[in-house]
Amino acid sequence: MSPGLVNHYFDGKEDLLEATLRRLTRDLALEIRRLTPKEPSPLDRLHAIIDGCLQPDQLRPGAALAWRAFWAQLPVHPRLAALQRTVNRRFRSNICWALAQLIPREQVAETYLGLYAMIDGFWIRQFIDPDSFQMDDARRICRAYLRRAVEGNVQCPERRAKGPPVAARAATLNKAPGLHDHSG
Repeated sequence: MSPGLVNHYFDGKEDLLEATLRRLTRDLALEIRRLTPKEPSPLDRLHAIIDGCLQPDQLRPGAALAWRAFWAQLPVHPRLAALQRTVNRRFRSNICWALAQLIPREQVAETYLGLYAMIDGFWIRQFIDPDSFQMDDARRICRAYLRRAVEGNVQCPERRAKGPPVAARAATLNKAPGLHDHSG
């Protein structure tokens, strides 16, 4: 795109990157919602997040270039960095909320961080060498990590009833380091 077109429609490169990121994150949120069943379990929500984030369409060449350009600008553009923090907060909130339904709360932050690092790692690996793995394998590996984290830790209803309310657990998880709102 020529600088003239960018300046005609946007107030510079930063505005173009912000609009592009908003579009990409909206598309990702819509894809995750599409993949989420009508009455999802916490595990269904987590699978939809994994599957949505690791859809080949999310890393098509144009989108991949936009993400890379955006991430490269974060250190020098506070407005873009603030937008990324908002995206990370929503992502963390959704994953941690679902995890808190499945595993003891003291394991949620670490499990979240592992899953988040895996998803980001697959994105970066895809940017570097798109032929190094298949996205189906990435989704399978993330689901296997999640399955191992949950196996043996599934909270029984009695344990859940004795612990703090779900909302209180989710609020404490927002202090951990992380697309769409889990409430809808």
